[in-house]
Amino acid sequence: MSNRQVVATVVLDKQCDDQGLMAHAADATDWSDVKHSLRKKRDRLLDDNVVLSLCTKSDWEGFKRLLTNCAILSVLRKLLALYGHEKAMHKQHHTYTNDIHRDPELTSFWDREELENKGFRKVAANRWEYVLEFIDLASVMKSHLMRIINSSRGIPVDYTGTKWSLENWRYGDEVMRDLQVTAQFQIGVYLIILALPMLAEKGMKELLFYWLIPAILGFIPINFVRNAEHADCFISKQGDEINCLRNTRSCRSNFIVRHLMWNMNFHAEHHLYPMVPFYNLPKLSDLLEESLEHNDIKHFLNVNWEYVKRDGWIDQQNKESGRTADDSNKKLL
Repeated sequence: MSNRQVVATVVLDKQCDDQGLMAHAADATDWSDVKHSLRKKRDRLLDDNVVLSLCTKSDWEGFKRLLTNCAILSVLRKLLALYGHEKAMHKQHHTYTNDIHRDPELTSFWDREELENKGFRKVAANRWEYVLEFIDLASVMKSHLMRIINSSRGIPVDYTGTKWSLENWRYGDEVMRDLQVTAQFQIGVYLIILALPMLAEKGMKELLFYWLIPAILGFIPINFVRNAEHADCFISKQGDEINCLRNTRSCRSNFIVRHLMWNMNFHAEHHLYPMVPFYNLPKLSDLLEESLEHNDIKHFLNVNWEYVKRDGWIDQQNKESGRTADDSNKKLL
């Protein structure tokens, strides 16, 4: 093995992390750099030097994309987001993707009975629940708000903002204190803004025009391209290996969507090597083309059709779970 190869391997090994929240630090410099899902040398599909070259970052590339990206709607929707909370939860999600015990994207929104069911596919229970994913903005905003409120009180919460579903997994004390202070500061900023005299008249109209309306309009297209990133993919049960070749979906789509999504449509590639910057994900996708299990559906319209069509993912989940349409509809009552 050459010296260059040894150096590349050492660098990548230092970035490996399988501890999720346990290894999360409040002062972590770049959370996307501290882990990737291919833990060991023997698991890596690509030469370490190839991976390392793709990891080279450029602020200029990011700045160019920010200037030309018209996805202002998705940015505005995040005004109620608590960055520190998202940072911790998203790291846990990346480390334990589609694990029914440790992935907060699963434990937050499905109960234990559903997760343990052999037919579970991480899709809506019925077509009406699928529709709600695009129109139930109120529930999303409520969960964002409750994350801030409960974090400000020093109470750990998952994505729901109201409970903790990760069993024995917890924030470290330092992380929780940092999150609490940040949330309290964020609430203070909101209160100051709301107290400004100008907001009583002109400000309310501007708040409606520049925030609430874009948030509503942006909600549908954002979910249309993100609702199946891990749907109908491999689910890790008790002791199953976390395998991002099988548990994450990629969709090549078209140039416009790729541009607005910062290439996150190459989602399996992103989960395998999250330290690779967005502008190198297409190159990474070409290298991994034959290795990914869920990259055969090329457009998001087709992905969503597979989701809702007769005998599609919803129907298959219900059939394999032993549920009827009536059983699925009871969740809505």
